[in-house]
Amino acid sequence: MAQQILRYGEVFILKRTVIFFFLISLLFITGCATTTQNQDSGKIAYNSDPVGQKEVDKRSRENLCIEQIDTESFAERSFPYERIVVDSNTIAYYMALYDAPVVGIPKTSKPLPEKYEGLPEIGIPVDPNIEVIVSLNPDLFVGDKVLEHFTKEPLEKHGINTIYLDNSSYDAVYESIIELGKIFEREEIGEAFVECQKEKEAAALADIEELKDKKVALILGTAEYFKLGTKNSYLGSILEKIGVENIANKIGETDQDYITFSKESLLAENPDYILAISHGGNPAEVKKAFEREFAQPVWDQVKAKANDQIYYLDSSQFPVTGTIRNVETLEALVDLLAKGATSDDVAN
Repeated sequence: MAQQILRYGEVFILKRTVIFFFLISLLFITGCATTTQNQDSGKIAYNSDPVGQKEVDKRSRENLCIEQIDTESFAERSFPYERIVVDSNTIAYYMALYDAPVVGIPKTSKPLPEKYEGLPEIGIPVDPNIEVIVSLNPDLFVGDKVLEHFTKEPLEKHGINTIYLDNSSYDAVYESIIELGKIFEREEIGEAFVECQKEKEAAALADIEELKDKKVALILGTAEYFKLGTKNSYLGSILEKIGVENIANKIGETDQDYITFSKESLLAENPDYILAISHGGNPAEVKKAFEREFAQPVWDQVKAKANDQIYYLDSSQFPVTGTIRNVETLEALVDLLAKGATSDDVAN
């Protein structure tokens, strides 16, 4: 594996390419419940048992402040768009927040809002069917910014209005939700949602002074290579909120989400925690690659391994781009670092 890792600070591929391969990997990921299991080489933050759609929607409303928003109060206020098509489940949940009239959804194994189940599918996010989208006669297409190059030009040729939202960081998620509130002339909904989320964020970040001096290595891995997540990555932006030291940031300023590194440099930093994210292909195979690496004696003196604080994160609870469950991800990461478990585990 050491032969596969390039020198610290070098850029392996462009940010756009990293995002593209991440999107391909999303096709293999499903929702999951949360458990914590001890492993010889670390811990798993949760398993991959699917969560039922009704349970997902129930948790969303209970945990994400949605139940506090009275969309019925807007019943007599006309919606500025009548036929909206979306390209990801994340965007679909944004639409549900505003009770938007969606007529087309992506083909995905990931949960969708119950109210949009059964709608016509436009294809997978990285290969949408333009003809199907056009046939739905939408007056607005709302997509994720990282998918923009798949649809913007062909849809605009057909005279279809398009909006692309940035979900690449923790704060960007809230900015996107507020932006939609303005576009849909329902600012009160977005503002109430974000305000409630911010209250939960403040509560999660209170009394975690013991984490402030801790070093964290956020490692994204495939079967071929490992890379370090910077503050520009979604989970890296949450680490910034928490206030821990992300060792990837020590290389200096970069616009990359993930960077290559040398194992020697990582060992020298001696991180208190290692967060390992499987990326692309078969997650189980990627996890095995991580385990083979961390089983090597050279890691034995690293604090993360010595203190059993190597965690394998599944993207269904710790995604690599933001979702409407923004604050839930932050809460889970705080609990993982502070207590060695997610909030669900602590509750159980």
